Amino acid sequence: MEKGEKRPTYTKEFRERAVQLSVDSDQTLEVVAADLGVSLGTLSRWRRRQGVSTPRGAVQALRESRAENEELKKRNRQLEKEKKLAEMEREIFKRCGGLLREGTGRRFQFIQAEKDEFPVVLMCRCLEVSVSGYYEWAGREPS
Repeated sequence: MEKGEKRPTYTKEFRERAVQLSVDSDQTLEVVAADLGVSLGTLSRWRRRQGVSTPRGAVQALRESRAENEELKKRNRQLEKEKKLAEMEREIFKRCGGLLREGTGRRFQFIQAEKDEFPVVLMCRCLEVSVSGYYEWAGREPS
C-alpha cells in the first residue's frame, strides 16, 4: 500500500461472511482470501476476532490428507485396470475351453477368431504362445 493511500474498509457483515466462508470452504485460507480480495493476514485477524482459529498443524494435516486422497485415487485407478484385465483373462479362459491341451496351431486359430474381442498380446500370454509366433503364423499363406 502506497503512503497516503487509504486502507479499504469492510462492513461487519462482509467480515462475518468472509470468516464463515473460510470455515465452510474446502479451500485453503490463502485461496479464500484471494477470492475475496483481502490479504491472508486480514482474513486471519478477522477469524481470531470472531474466535475462529486454525488449530496448529491443521493446514499441514489438510495438505497431507489431500495428498493421501490423490494417492488413493491413483491406486484405485490402477486396481480398476487390473480388475478389467483379470476379467478379460477370465473370459478368454472361459471361451478357449481345453485349448491349452491342443497344439499351438489351434491356439493361434483361437487368437485369430477372437482378436477383435481381446488384445492379441493378452491372449498370447494366457494361451502361453509368443506374440511374434502368432504374427508369423498369421502372415503365412494357408497350406
